[in-house]
Amino acid sequence: MSSETPPVATERSSAPSEEADRLQAELAKAQQLAQDRLSQLRYLQADLENLRKSFARERAEVERRAVESFARDLLPVLDDFDRALATLPDGDERRGLSLLHGNLLSVLQARGLRALDPVGKPFDPFLHEAVARESSDKPEGTVLSEIVKGYAVGDRVIRPSQVRIAASPPTATPEGDSHDA
Repeated sequence: MSSETPPVATERSSAPSEEADRLQAELAKAQQLAQDRLSQLRYLQADLENLRKSFARERAEVERRAVESFARDLLPVLDDFDRALATLPDGDERRGLSLLHGNLLSVLQARGLRALDPVGKPFDPFLHEAVARESSDKPEGTVLSEIVKGYAVGDRVIRPSQVRIAASPPTATPEGDSHDA
């Protein structure tokens, strides 16, 4: 009987070893699955954050365009206020109209509208539209006056200023100095 005991002991000792190996394999498989799921979760979190940022950028762009469109539609009203204020004499009517003009302008400015201030600055075709040139002692291309007010929303010009710019005075050419043959 003593010869049978060692094989039984070997079977018993190999069974727990096989069970331990199997459990180790299951544990490794579960750990790998957990790592895969964690990696997927991190990718999904990054995708979600990117999507949120994209939506925020799109929303800001839609808001900016809406403000630009609305402000562009109201520019003729602002022009009418400016013309009316220029013709009214001082008095209650002028003060009332000036108050309304200021209120409208402050609402638009709160949304990013700003008037361009071109007078005395060099002509910039991105900000100004030259509608007249006149001789001046100012450097050539300097904006002398604004004919129609220009506006921008943020850094985008929604209407360029129509301006009168300085031209260098014409130089006198000597008469009879032609070389026609």
